[in-house]
Order: sequence, then structure tokens, then C-alpha cells
Amino acid sequence: MDGTIIETEHIWQQATKELITSRNANVSHEKLEQLEQHLHGLSIDKCCEFIKEFFEIPDPVETLIDEKAKRARALFNDGIQFIAGFEPFHNTLQTHSIKSAIATNATQDIVDITDKKLNLKKFFGNHLYNVEHVNYRCKPDPAIFLLAAQQLDTAPNKCIVIEDSPHGIRAAKTAGMYCIAINTSGKREKLHEADRIIESYDELNLASLL
Repeated sequence: MDGTIIETEHIWQQATKELITSRNANVSHEKLEQLEQHLHGLSIDKCCEFIKEFFEIPDPVETLIDEKAKRARALFNDGIQFIAGFEPFHNTLQTHSIKSAIATNATQDIVDITDKKLNLKKFFGNHLYNVEHVNYRCKPDPAIFLLAAQQLDTAPNKCIVIEDSPHGIRAAKTAGMYCIAINTSGKREKLHEADRIIESYDELNLASLL
């Protein structure tokens, strides 16, 4: 979801920055960039565990998770949008009766906010799976992708995953799925484990892909 069909990377980066600078006002831009490269694609709890250790923050991880989630929810409410090209691409999937699902490291409340803003159910029906559905086994664990495949009644080796992060790509490959990486982050070199890398949905020709 995040960074793959919804433009949210800037939201999570801002929430992270606000969280850290509220405790360490002098953190450098370079250190924040270094941090973001590691956090890209991680679940919020794993992000906050790393932030706590990276900056030696004394607060409990649970406090950091709650605060980052609160900041992100406020930013989500200010406005989110689909990544360019996603809607016509998904319309093509529906025209050919190809089943699809969201399988995200995001939590239920973030999925609910996104659904309310952008009507995810219009595209995916009830196939909106988040990390809470797999007991918080976040990517690169393949659990969320395997659950989605099961719910779609499709064998993992017949699934195509579109991802934007190294953690997501690793989860897809561990699940035995074909993975296309979309370079929405502008860090193509981080996506080398994918079967294919694209810059935008315009590059996907469904007939040739299938």
C-alpha cells in the first residue's frame, strides 16, 4: 500500500522526523537520511525499535509507536493520493477479472483512514490485509503475502507482488512469488532483489506480463 499504490513516503518521513526532533532537536539531515534508508518498508513497531536504539532514546518503544502513529494519522488526514498510473492499471486488472489484494505492514487504523479517503474497497473489495492479521509478523516475513494468496484462493507461485521496498521484495521472494519493484522512492539500487524493476505503472503491459 504505502509507496506502492499510495503516495505516503513523505508522510512517514515527516512523522519520523517530528518524533526524533521532539527529543533531539540537533539531529542532522544526513543522519535522518541514513535512518530513512533503513526504515523504508518496515512496520511501525520495528521502525520505532530501531529509532530507540539508533538515537538511544530512553522512552519505551510503546510510547514511540503511539506517538509516531498519532503524528502519521494527522498527516494522513491532511490528504493522500494514489500513485500516478495505479488507477488505470487496476482498472485493467478488473477488466480481465484478475483478483487482487492489499498486503501491508501498516496497521488497521492506517488502512481504515486510507480506505475512508480513497475507497480502497472499490478496488480490492474486502481483500485488505494488514500486519495485525498475521500477529504483527511484518515484512520481510512472508506471512502477509501468504495470507493474501490464501484468501484469494491462489497458489503463491501464481501470484505477482508489486513492492517498493527491499523488505517487501524479500518477503515476496520468500513467499515464492514473482515480484515487480516500483521505484517510487528513487532508490533503484535498493530494489535489485526483485524480478523486475519499473519506474511507473505505465511500463506494465498486462498481456505480456501474464
